[in-house]
Amino acid sequence: MGVARSANGLFHAGGLVSLAVLSGSWLAVLYRVADVTRGTAEFVPLVALAVLTGAFVGRWISGRSAVAVALALLVGGIGAYLLTVPPTFFDGLTPGRILRDQLSFLGGYSVLGMTNAGVWALAVAPGPAFLSAYFAARTEYVRAATVGGATLFFFVLSGDSTALTTMTGTLGAVGALGFHGLVVRGAKPEQTGTVAVAVAGMVLATAVLGVAPPVASIPVDAGFGGGGGPETLEASLVSADDRTRIGGSIELSPEVRFTVTADEGRYWRVGAYDRYTGDGWIRTGGETVFTSGATPPGERDLVRQEFTAATDLGVLPAAAEPVSVSGTDAVLTSLGTLGVDGTVRTGERYTVVSEVQDTPTRVLAGASGDYPDWVRERYLGLPGSTPSRVGERTASVVGDAGTPYRKAAAIESHLESTKEYSLDVERPGGSVADAFLFEMDAGYCVYFATTMVAMLRSEGVPARYTVGYTTGQQTDGEEWTVRGLDSHAWVEAYVPGYGWVEFDPTPGTERRAAERDALEDARANNASNVDTDDTVRQEYPTTTTTTTSQEPSPRPTFTSDNRTETSTTPDTPTSERTTVKRTTTDREGSTGFAVDGPILPPPSVLAVWGVVCAGLAVAARRSGLTARAYRAAWLRRRPKGGPESVVTGAYERVEYLLARRERPRRRTETVREYLDAVDADDAARRVARLRERALYGDAPGKEEAAEAWRLLGSLRDDDGDNV
Repeated sequence: MGVARSANGLFHAGGLVSLAVLSGSWLAVLYRVADVTRGTAEFVPLVALAVLTGAFVGRWISGRSAVAVALALLVGGIGAYLLTVPPTFFDGLTPGRILRDQLSFLGGYSVLGMTNAGVWALAVAPGPAFLSAYFAARTEYVRAATVGGATLFFFVLSGDSTALTTMTGTLGAVGALGFHGLVVRGAKPEQTGTVAVAVAGMVLATAVLGVAPPVASIPVDAGFGGGGGPETLEASLVSADDRTRIGGSIELSPEVRFTVTADEGRYWRVGAYDRYTGDGWIRTGGETVFTSGATPPGERDLVRQEFTAATDLGVLPAAAEPVSVSGTDAVLTSLGTLGVDGTVRTGERYTVVSEVQDTPTRVLAGASGDYPDWVRERYLGLPGSTPSRVGERTASVVGDAGTPYRKAAAIESHLESTKEYSLDVERPGGSVADAFLFEMDAGYCVYFATTMVAMLRSEGVPARYTVGYTTGQQTDGEEWTVRGLDSHAWVEAYVPGYGWVEFDPTPGTERRAAERDALEDARANNASNVDTDDTVRQEYPTTTTTTTSQEPSPRPTFTSDNRTETSTTPDTPTSERTTVKRTTTDREGSTGFAVDGPILPPPSVLAVWGVVCAGLAVAARRSGLTARAYRAAWLRRRPKGGPESVVTGAYERVEYLLARRERPRRRTETVREYLDAVDADDAARRVARLRERALYGDAPGKEEAAEAWRLLGSLRDDDGDNV
């Protein structure tokens, strides 16, 4: 007896630890959301309160009451979250939009892309935390694992659960189910090794394969940067995705993407991102159908650009700030960048007119004043886990620079002069900006741009991360050829009264040298689609077409900070914009270009998921979960055939319920003796009489069959959780 109690205690401890691991995995996702958006000071005590409450009331309320409490917490939390959403959010709120937004999470739309995502994290965490703790306290490990697994699965679908988090949570669920099976069977302590072997085998398989299940699939034909080799810079940068993650070593693609005829060469912007996660960027908000915006005030040049696609494009390059588009159906992100509603096919053309700033540098350098509320709320955020030394170093770099523009120029010059350019880097853990600033000697544009944005925000200067293409190779007075190797990341800082201004902290000379080498290698290897009729007659330029120095960026652009709330121009605040459509999903590593072929994970990932599924299946079978699921379905499935089959089947199910509630019928007992022995109620006896009549008397009719099935239903409902 003592050994049995000791074994049960061991198994229960293992089940609780496994559930803690599972709950910790999905709570880690919400913790990160809170950290990135508003800090974690409120998150930890709120979750702790929910867990302690669930564990305390475990012996005092029923399972149905606990589920009701959890649902009330969830609904109440969502209601509180909606109170923080801008009123304009509800203007376009329709059942169709609600359904579309929910489905977007299943397609990989990150929770971090939501408005007030930190508040949302606080709203949804207490419900599942309370319910998991409740079931754990009652040693109902299967139900607790179901709650935790379903919550984690949601974050897997939304793309917010990392590979490590997903695997850790899966192992926790497997452990909980395994220990539950040991408790049910009254196993001996040494049989704990069964669960340990299953979990260790899954971990070993993952280690051997060198990959854990990722949160999103990748195209079979990944397009530019695919094919099994190192990822290209273009593939990691230039996409229509709402998320971009900073990677390690990359290559440059020399293939021509488009040509552009324009009044002047510019940086051809493709996208911008506002929410820094520490290891990547998220673009919050949605998209609207593009409409021509009002011309921003100030001294501006009108720049007309005509783009011709040299390959299929899923993005829409354009100079900032676009005010009109023709030749294709364009959409506008909440950050003012263009996107294409579909694909620009090879050979197709489109035209963009942009209003670019022509304000002298000395004017921008002297500009100061207050920022609009929507700029402060959206473009000053840093994860709470960002080390304080980032701000301390920034303060020493900017020195006595008194205006936002001069601070940006000082940071730009510091990074350009103290860090080297290299495509061969090892991606750091933790905060990329902190690692690049203090631990890395070299990097490429994404590291420079990310670090500069983080430094600016630490100084209270609104800034955002921008991607696209540099000017490209000028082949005529007003024509440029742009290749994949021209993909680039830079910074836009907000100057009061003038709006967004471009800064590029990446060393230009080293970058252009790397691009030139990549093109020369491609030409030497007779690679296809690296030249046009015009470029083949010219050498690739050895110096950049734009320069950076201690003087501020020579390519300033700006937008007004005094537009009306109903404006549809690119920089209208997200809170003042009605979302019409969202056309992108998050697939990390996708190129943003049109890709043919099915979307499938790589074989190694399929193998890992096979191991996970096999472990879950074994654990479910050994814990009796599959048998219970089959019996629950059997109890509710009406037998096929005529009334006689229905009546006979109903009695078989009644006897099963009585066996679970009291005891099985002995072989020597008649049906009537058994019913008397277990003191069966009138409903069970009536079904038995109908069955006896079906076997030895007249064949039952439809009414008797319906009565027998109805009586079974009442008995099944009375049995409740024991089914």
